[in-house]
Amino acid sequence: MEERGFCPPLEPTFEERKWIKGFYDKTGLFLLIHLGIALGVEIVAGVVGFLIFAAKHGFNLYFIFENMLKGSDFQILTVVATLLSYLVANLVVFFWGCKSTKIKPAQLFNFNFSAKAFFAAVAVALGLQAVCLLFGNLFLEIFPKETIEMIKNIVGQNRGDSGIAWGIMAIYTCIIAPITEELVFRVFCLKNLSRVNLRFGIIASSLLFGLVHGNIIQFVFAFPLGIILAFLTVRTNSIIPAIGVHMVVNTCATILSKLSTSGFAWSQTVWLLWIAFAIAAGAAVLIAAKAIFKVSLPKAGEFEKRRGWGIYFSSGTIIAFTCIYGIMVLATALLILFAGMILSFLK
Repeated sequence: MEERGFCPPLEPTFEERKWIKGFYDKTGLFLLIHLGIALGVEIVAGVVGFLIFAAKHGFNLYFIFENMLKGSDFQILTVVATLLSYLVANLVVFFWGCKSTKIKPAQLFNFNFSAKAFFAAVAVALGLQAVCLLFGNLFLEIFPKETIEMIKNIVGQNRGDSGIAWGIMAIYTCIIAPITEELVFRVFCLKNLSRVNLRFGIIASSLLFGLVHGNIIQFVFAFPLGIILAFLTVRTNSIIPAIGVHMVVNTCATILSKLSTSGFAWSQTVWLLWIAFAIAAGAAVLIAAKAIFKVSLPKAGEFEKRRGWGIYFSSGTIIAFTCIYGIMVLATALLILFAGMILSFLK
């Protein structure tokens, strides 16, 4: 580069730093907007739903407050309000964020990608999921039943106990969420955080993806899953494979969750066999990818490294987002830990 008469400075200039930080700022800003929209829509939808529920029961407040948590109608309204809030937030951030940062996502909607890369990512993602489920269940063995129910409430597993509510939740989890979340994190976030340092963009966007789930249990799985999905998007230059992998993972989680509560005598055996198979297949693919095909995250030189985390954590919006969701993740971790210890002691 010196022979051609151009050698970029190792340290970013003020103008370059400002340019890079602008994209990091907007990434954090739109994720904060995402939080605001999600809360706003959920509150409005919740109020409307409550009024509908109240009107259906003649505005009998005593009956409403005594029975709404038990009734399937209120469960359905709660699920719809929650899912609608995230759907609106995801779509607004994707379309508005991409327009604001001049991202042209159309080029990522192509089917010209390697099927081998897709199925390899599926195997590794399901293997990761199986490991998390296995260790998660082993971890839960030390806690009493009351703590397990509290954990289910934290991750929202008890929101869809009724048939219709569970069906709505399943449709959103298996189809809508994978599409809209990939648009936000593997298009908007990944593109803006990878302007200079591709490796940094993959890891940072995955960290945001993990944090936005708001609890330690889902963060532990979502963060490494995000790295798989981001790497797959970069590798194939298409968002379609990541959406497909995300759908497979969420569908598998939904089925396993339903299976674990089905009460069938053979459900535990099927669950264990699947976990063993998924871990073995995922490990085999991961080892082959590393040892034989030399697949790894993009390398980052000294030039790229100086344009990553240092500038990233100088962004006020990124710090604000990280603090808000980091506190949520930490709070759920402490809640689970200390509630389990207290309940175990009292028991």
